[in-house]
Parts: sequence; C-alpha cells; structure tokens
Amino acid sequence: MKLLKHIFILLVLSSCNDTKEKRKEVNIPDTNNVLIRDTSQVQTVEQPSEINITDSTNFDNFKVSIPLKEFEILDLQLKSLDFPAENYYFRYDISISNKFLTKVITATTEMEMKTYLISYDLENNIIDNLVIAYDEIAESAFRTLSKIENKTIYITEYNYMTEEPEKIESKFEIRDNGKIIKL
Repeated sequence: MKLLKHIFILLVLSSCNDTKEKRKEVNIPDTNNVLIRDTSQVQTVEQPSEINITDSTNFDNFKVSIPLKEFEILDLQLKSLDFPAENYYFRYDISISNKFLTKVITATTEMEMKTYLISYDLENNIIDNLVIAYDEIAESAFRTLSKIENKTIYITEYNYMTEEPEKIESKFEIRDNGKIIKL
C-alpha cells in the first residue's frame, strides 16, 4: 500500500513538472497608465444620422461597472466637477461633432448619483458640462432625467419635498464649439 502511495505521489509531481515546461511566457503590455483615447475601443452610442437618447440613470437601473482609475479621473479632469464623488464611471460617448468629444460619466457617493454630459476639446480639456441625470436615496425626494436629441438636451427635474410635487423643465443646446447653453 505504501508503494502505491509513493508511486501516486511521484506521478502527481511529475505531471506538475510537465505543465511548467509546457507553459509559454506571454508579455502583456502594461495598460494601467494608459487612458484609451481611441473611441472605437470604448462604448459609443451609434447614430445613423440622428441622436435620440434618454438618460434616466438612477440607483435602481445603474449597472455597476469598474470605476475609473485615478489616472483616468485626473486625465478627464473629473475632480473639477461640482460633485465630490467617491467613484466615477464611464457610461458612453456621443458623436456630436468631429470638433470636440462628448462623454457621459456617472459620479456616485453612497447616497447620491449624478450623470454628466461633458464636452472635451480634442486635447482632452473640458469645454463644458451639464448634469443630465440625478438621483438620491437619502430622502428620495429629487430626481433629474434627460432626453438628448441631436444637439438639444431636454432636462426634467423633479422635487418631491413640497406638498405638491414640482416639475421643472429646461432646454439646452450644445453649440458647435462644445459649449452648452440654456435656451
């Protein structure tokens, strides 16, 4: 019986040794410090000729993905936004113009979530930004939704803190230079 045990152990050890010899070394480039700028490699909202997007990002429908890394947050200048977020998530790109980039980023804390439409120049500097969705779960009293049609953004804000719920609608336009103006 002891002999069988020794033979079994030798077989196991020799098989482990064989797999080590058969392994090939593969060099994987370090991408930890590279921000993807080629929009073909990230999720892009495709438009045949018209843009028609509704963004209602909230805690109920947000699919948690991998948060942006610190170097991505710095490169995208997200800390300059008016919201002290714990995490930032890339949502999608929108092809509005070849003169500037438009990205949608969601910023979260434990109780709040803001989704921004941000326009960048071709050197990745922020031109302008607008909150297109908002949700909070502390009181569940405020909510913002948006509809993006071509270069026009329709924002609907809800306030349930008042006796009669308030609904405020605003209209914005993304100009050819990437600036977002209220109409």
